[in-house]
Amino acid sequence: MEQKSGRATRIKEEAGYYPIASDVTWEKVIQIEINQNSYSGIRVTPRPKRIYPQQELAPHILGYMSKLNEKEWKMYSDKWNNFILSSNIKGTDITPLLYDGYAENDYIGRSGVELEYENELHGERGKRFEEITYKNTQVEKVILERPPVSGNDLYLTIDTQIQAYAEKSLGKNPGSIIVMDPWTGEILAMASYPCFNPNDVNKDFKKLIKHPSKPFLNRAIQGALPPGSIFKVITATAALSTNRINTQTNYECHGYTNYQNVIFRCWSEYGHGLVAIQDAIPYSCNVFFLETAKILGGDSLYTWAKNFGIGEKTGIDLPHERSGNMPKMTDTATVMNVAIGQGALLTTPLQLARIYAAVANGGTLVQPHLLLKLTDGQGKIVRLFKPEKKQKLPIQPATLDTLRTALLDVVTRGTAKNTGLELYKVAGKTGTAETGRQEDNHAWFVGYAPYDSPQYCFAILVEHTPGHGAEITGPIARELMSYLFPELNEAS
Repeated sequence: MEQKSGRATRIKEEAGYYPIASDVTWEKVIQIEINQNSYSGIRVTPRPKRIYPQQELAPHILGYMSKLNEKEWKMYSDKWNNFILSSNIKGTDITPLLYDGYAENDYIGRSGVELEYENELHGERGKRFEEITYKNTQVEKVILERPPVSGNDLYLTIDTQIQAYAEKSLGKNPGSIIVMDPWTGEILAMASYPCFNPNDVNKDFKKLIKHPSKPFLNRAIQGALPPGSIFKVITATAALSTNRINTQTNYECHGYTNYQNVIFRCWSEYGHGLVAIQDAIPYSCNVFFLETAKILGGDSLYTWAKNFGIGEKTGIDLPHERSGNMPKMTDTATVMNVAIGQGALLTTPLQLARIYAAVANGGTLVQPHLLLKLTDGQGKIVRLFKPEKKQKLPIQPATLDTLRTALLDVVTRGTAKNTGLELYKVAGKTGTAETGRQEDNHAWFVGYAPYDSPQYCFAILVEHTPGHGAEITGPIARELMSYLFPELNEAS
């Protein structure tokens, strides 16, 4: 390489070689490599290809890859397509030649952990600069060569067996299932349907992106919907913690209540009679929580909802997480609506799983995460997960005991009775969120198991169903628990 009269000399990474065949058999590759004299000017270049062997398993977690588009290529090309050695570079300085960028046909992560950890997974391209004679295009000498460096290996918290169980339990129901460790925040499964096969995305992208079912949408973190009665745990916590109610507080439920001549109805047409918190949660009595909302007020409910992370991203290591919405409440009627999980209130399944995990573990909001560790090519740990969000909620032990007992009673004598979940000591809350359209609801079930020693926290959502909470999600939860606790199936 020469410096000429102080002028900049442009060096271009010439392709030099043009593809004449692809998908060449290994037998032919070996033949070419060992008979170079017979194949003058021919070079075999391997190209990596990302393959997802589990096909449609966990596509929203893994994500997919695609080629750099024209706009992206144009943005980066000045950095790594051409290298300029200006006159102020002296001697044998080769720094400009070692830029570790992307090539024109590189694939990059577009969603899931493929996108979230693109920089860690991408690796570094190899470099080879050769001096070639013009006459016969033979390589005279190698000026610079640096082998490629593979990207890091990413280990996830996902249990592939539990993931498969979750997806099987959800079936073709539009919605999601999350299974999380309530103590650590490790995501063991995150199923979302409709889904896609990441191996086929580049072939079917236009069809998938326009499909009305939105198969690319990860409903576990991007589906922000009203939580319905699932939210009543927050209303109960706020009211008990601010001493607006206690375990002796009773309200008479006749199937409805009113406020300023506006009728608010309970789901039970004939009412629940005289109800305290110990019965209001198991039987999901709207009237109890509507009356509680009147004395609780919007500020207290808003504060406690924010304490639980409503309206905030959980910080999970996936792109495009939605924060939902925790509305400001300026009048009592709005407070009443939000207190039973309706109105402008929007939550994601992951937010709700995190809340119920806090009830299970003693009041700590854990950091949901997928990263277990990153290792380099030699297996050395490069990075371990370190929680950024983990906070202790100011909930009294007596309040937690009240909530836990009531959530267990949901299964033993409440809205989830006769679902077969008592065998697995499930504690949780069912919910039906109205959409405002006839026979169009979102069915929820969020909880944990076993009650006395929580091992799993779960959130189940089925969107746009004519059915209701336990009716729809109860059988799904039963199937999921049978997979998680097979030893109990055999014992029964």
